[in-house]
Amino acid sequence: MVHSNDVTAHYGILLALYALMQFA
Repeated sequence: MVHSNDVTAHYGILLALYALMQFA
């Protein structure tokens, strides 16, 4: 269960980076 949370956090960072690239 804890592993799922880690994956979600990683995905959040990837999404944030993608958003930054789109805005840039």
